[in-house]
Amino acid sequence: MGGPGLKRIELKSLKAQVVEELERLVISGELGIGAAFPPERELARQLGVSRPIVHEAMVELAAKGFARVEPRRGAKVADYYREGTLAIFESIVLRGDGFFPVEVLEDLVAFRRLIEVEAVRLAAERGGGELMRELEEIVAAEETLLAELADAASAARRTELDVRFHILLAEASGNRILPLVMRSVEPVYYKLVARFYAARPDVAKVVAYHRSLLAAVASRKAGEAAAVALAMLEHGAVEIAALSGGGRNGVRV
Repeated sequence: MGGPGLKRIELKSLKAQVVEELERLVISGELGIGAAFPPERELARQLGVSRPIVHEAMVELAAKGFARVEPRRGAKVADYYREGTLAIFESIVLRGDGFFPVEVLEDLVAFRRLIEVEAVRLAAERGGGELMRELEEIVAAEETLLAELADAASAARRTELDVRFHILLAEASGNRILPLVMRSVEPVYYKLVARFYAARPDVAKVVAYHRSLLAAVASRKAGEAAAVALAMLEHGAVEIAALSGGGRNGVRV
């Protein structure tokens, strides 16, 4: 019997690289909504690729919702937040350069706050379910780390525990979609949390939030759990905003 039908690993295609670069221009605001993309011939010259590759890239951008192609008038940046698909969300969250305009990062934080408070409320209604033991182990590990020096190794461990704690809460909600949504923003969230702990914050306060939240979930006090989650996330939002250092354009994570 033969082995699995594996495909040969290939380097990222030229089209994919062109798509990534044009998405960067749009998401960063260098090309604003309604702005015209340069003609395909000019894009091909600047990017050092063939015109057919640029054309294929523009077709993909239009399919995602980043571009609107008008016959004989070229392509313009679409109002992608209104007209785009989930592919837009993926492009924003998984950007290779890690740069986020301030308003986009703020919206991501607000989005996470919106879904996580609901996830915590649902988890509390179920008393945490079968995941309570693992959640307890995470908080206990965080409490143990409080006695350690705040070095790079402990910051990395705190980051792992923090991210896992929040993902597990989404799983404890009993809603199958919420964990998927949480994991979709995990790449960005992980980097932000890593920067947060690297800045040596008041770790004891964070762990106290986790312990209080866990107690409310275990007691099935949904309203109290949601209130603690909101306070915790508001605290985190303030800390994340500080990561920009007052930058007006955006944050690199």
